[in-house]
Amino acid sequence: MSTFDRLNPHPIADIRTRADMRLPWCEIGIVVVALMTASGCSTTTARRPLQPHQSSKYVPCVEGTPNPVDPQLIRMSEGKLRPTRTAQCPYGFEELSLRIAALSSDRDAPDSVETVEKAFGIPAMTTSYDDPRIANYSMILSGKDGWRLMVSVREAFYPLDAGPDHFVPGLHPKRLGKVQDADLDINLDVTGISPTIGSVQCVPTSILSNALTKAGWVNNSLSFPPLTDGGGRSTHFQHGNKAVGWLAAEAYCVQHIFLSQKPQKN
Repeated sequence: MSTFDRLNPHPIADIRTRADMRLPWCEIGIVVVALMTASGCSTTTARRPLQPHQSSKYVPCVEGTPNPVDPQLIRMSEGKLRPTRTAQCPYGFEELSLRIAALSSDRDAPDSVETVEKAFGIPAMTTSYDDPRIANYSMILSGKDGWRLMVSVREAFYPLDAGPDHFVPGLHPKRLGKVQDADLDINLDVTGISPTIGSVQCVPTSILSNALTKAGWVNNSLSFPPLTDGGGRSTHFQHGNKAVGWLAAEAYCVQHIFLSQKPQKN
């Protein structure tokens, strides 16, 4: 049995286009969360069954053309903002989903920029601006099947406005302390339009939930307000000082996933 099959016991129901069931495949991105609402439908024919990833697993992503910074933001930041770098990856969306699940369920590796680079096989990420106590990294990834993923990594040492410096600023800031003492956040936003289904792809929640459960994470999910009243479901897994979560009105798939790790207790 493949890794994909173990993590996703119902791949056809979870991954194949919703045209098979004549249900809406929809999306609305709201800053930090992606909520699924019925705003459109795809009536394309069924896709082929998914195959487990193989050859591209150890092939690195390659540098792309940077996205320019909005001129207004450049003025507001007094020219301190850097362009967002991009990378082209050799794998398809099913493998991207597996990589996200593996990154999310890793209990041991810190939620750091190095962990993210290894998880997706991308070039070394760089910061968006210089700061002595916070490092904000971002990169836009793209790959086969037309997928696009905005990856953001934030490492912060509090308080942000006082105390000693924790980074030597630069494209690749040098930490002056332990990464385990930082407040770490990873945000993953799927934005690419699939040429096959004609809408934004999303990561099946079954893959994420199965990987986290098998790795021993505790599910602390809740609903607010009642789903019958149009409320949403907050999915939240916890392991020690690490957390993984997403918000979705439907439990089928998501476009935004967040990971966080609080500083270790001294």
